[in-house]
Amino acid sequence: MGNAINGYYKLSWRERIGFCSGDLAQNLIYQTVSIWLLFYYNNVYGLDSATVAVMFLVVRIIDVIWDPMVGAFVDKSHPRWGKYRSWLIIGGIPDRGCRSCGVRYTP
Repeated sequence: MGNAINGYYKLSWRERIGFCSGDLAQNLIYQTVSIWLLFYYNNVYGLDSATVAVMFLVVRIIDVIWDPMVGAFVDKSHPRWGKYRSWLIIGGIPDRGCRSCGVRYTP
């Protein structure tokens, strides 16, 4: 990386393209899953498209409110295992439990 200017590093074009390609790959997967969910809710569950759109909108609005709150909480905490590592470890246990129940007990 280049020299720090006003607290920021100037990235070379190679580094910019590298970061963009990683972000592009992540967003391609995310959009693929989102489109699949739309078809799944329409065809399997039989929900109306407008209902699914409202459901996605409500989730995005909750996400807009929730993410900055969680980010501020994590930034201000200082656990003994490290700032982010401890939250990933602690949060992974209930996440795994919820996913296991969701896979085993589908409606």
